[in-house]
Amino acid sequence: MATEELPQVGSEPVNDYLLRALVDLGCEDVPAGGFTGKMGKQSTVKDLKKAICNRLRIDEDGLTISCEGDQLDPSMTMSENGVFEPGPAARAAGAKLELTFMLARGVELGAIVARREQAEAERQAIERAEEERKMEERKLVAQAENRAAQEKADKEEEEKQRAQAEAREQEERADRITVHCFLMSQDTQRAATVETRRSSTAGEFAQELARAVGIIDQHAQLSLLHDNQEMDRRQTLQRLGVQDGAHIYYWVGHD
Repeated sequence: MATEELPQVGSEPVNDYLLRALVDLGCEDVPAGGFTGKMGKQSTVKDLKKAICNRLRIDEDGLTISCEGDQLDPSMTMSENGVFEPGPAARAAGAKLELTFMLARGVELGAIVARREQAEAERQAIERAEEERKMEERKLVAQAENRAAQEKADKEEEEKQRAQAEAREQEERADRITVHCFLMSQDTQRAATVETRRSSTAGEFAQELARAVGIIDQHAQLSLLHDNQEMDRRQTLQRLGVQDGAHIYYWVGHD
């Protein structure tokens, strides 16, 4: 089975060791054959614990080391713990200190914690990305709805303006009339056809008529006659009963 060699612990002289997990940790981060390395004879078990704990990325109090079923005192060397150390010939033949370690209750290998944290970070990243996607989607939907609402409002306003314009145009068309005007004399050259409005007062119409027939004397004042009645200059043509095509007679006076 595959093993992994750890950096040397302590200084010469050294013992070779094989350190395996007492129970299967179910993690690829721990080689099936355990850890091997060299440990100074004057080094304490705590020094070895520090090396293995650094490798497993756990706290130093996160595991215990045993030999032949006996837990070793971290403050003592191997010989002080009563561990038999192979002599030169045995070491030359490949003899090693055979040790086991066991994690304390609730302790997890750093690799497992790291993978879980990575998985959690990835999950959170996916959730954030999904939330951002949903937010962007909601934003786009809101923008589309706002555009649709604005387009509808613009269209309604446009239709309203068009309807108002058509209504004003209809009112203006209905207000426009053509009247035939005749000077009360034998001078037929002073006859005129004038386009005006029903809403114009007789006084305003008199000014239009004066321009139409070329009267430029500012002191001249036209008097108007319709249906044999002199027209009140303050009243509108509509109120005075002037219809489209009506005949209006006028004569010129002076202030």
